Amino acid sequence: MSFLIRRNLPWAWAGWIDDFNRAPENPIKQPWGHFGDGSKADLNGSAEMHMPANYSSVVGGGESYEFQPFTPNFGMEWEMWWPVEGLVAQYFNLCIMENWAKVGPSFANSVLIRFRHAPVVSSDDVHIIEFDGLMSSGNDLAGNTSPVPYYGNYVTCTVLIDNDQLCRVYINGVARCQAQLTPTHRPHPGKRGLNFFNNALCDAWIRWVKIYDRPTDFPLSTSWNSVLYDDFNRADGPPGNGWTQFGTNAGIVSNSWSATGTSNSSAGLIRDTGITNGKQRVEAIAGGNNNPNSSADSGLILRCNSAGTEGLAANILSGHVYLARFTGSLSSPTFANYAHTPATVAAGDKIAFSTAGDYAWIEVNGVVICQAQLFGAVPSGNSWAGLRVERSGSNSHSWNDARIYSGV
Repeated sequence: MSFLIRRNLPWAWAGWIDDFNRAPENPIKQPWGHFGDGSKADLNGSAEMHMPANYSSVVGGGESYEFQPFTPNFGMEWEMWWPVEGLVAQYFNLCIMENWAKVGPSFANSVLIRFRHAPVVSSDDVHIIEFDGLMSSGNDLAGNTSPVPYYGNYVTCTVLIDNDQLCRVYINGVARCQAQLTPTHRPHPGKRGLNFFNNALCDAWIRWVKIYDRPTDFPLSTSWNSVLYDDFNRADGPPGNGWTQFGTNAGIVSNSWSATGTSNSSAGLIRDTGITNGKQRVEAIAGGNNNPNSSADSGLILRCNSAGTEGLAANILSGHVYLARFTGSLSSPTFANYAHTPATVAAGDKIAFSTAGDYAWIEVNGVVICQAQLFGAVPSGNSWAGLRVERSGSNSHSWNDARIYSGV
């Protein structure tokens, strides 16, 4: 069954539901098609898609759904009975790639949501993995344990994609993991297909499947009002102007706030914005005192407390951008990354970091490049925001023209 929510240019929203409520089919017919090797699925008399065990599959055999989302924000859901057991590692996979309508799905640059039973190394878990091709070992981006054992339980699986970039996975409504997909592996029109691959010693039964376009959860259209601006165009030395600096070996140098000195250290520069509703944004220009892609990281800070011991950070380090939570202190922070992505930042680029509700995102020159859900880990009432620099063998880049905003 399909449904159309909205159609206009340039987008259309639509969704498809298959509850398998029809006469048995062996093998299952359209809108499903088989790809790769292994036994084909059938539609049984209990209105379920029955997927045989394909543990010995050599070229990744499975079942592929005909329909694909139209927009970069979409979801995939299904309920399954997968009675996996034993000590051997076994997998049930969702592959987000071309569907069967395109001849010869190759797993090239695809995204794999892997449900794993491997009691020797872990509890039942789920991982987000990027595959370059069928024989690739894969790049494991994120993972977590399942809230219930797969054996003996019906499991509802939900995969949400935002902006063809951020992937989040839920089991029985419980968030398990998220990851920012690398540019070469992201879905795009024609490559948003739902493909199941039962790489296990036991059969699997799917009771229903949903695939649909959806509005993004991220409030990217939030209106922002400027509450503070500082261009740092004043004499070299302490920043002054109402800022609180944590850590040493940092100050104004050549009209930028920069790391100084020769010893390795971290420093934060924050101030109280008075913004306690969680809608905060900080923008700054990457300065030219050093290579922004060096091994010394710099960052933008939001939802920080007055002591500088917890908050959110958008960090630039070694050709990547990281969206993270920090604890400890701004002078010696410990980071827990929500998501990261490769990104080359040049001196003069405008970096923006925003948070609203339970969501945060990073922009470079107005383009969203990294997103993450926060899961309530940092209080929205933390009202301090600012910047961070570091020296680690060399200085991180400096910051120019910092502006803080409140959201409407």
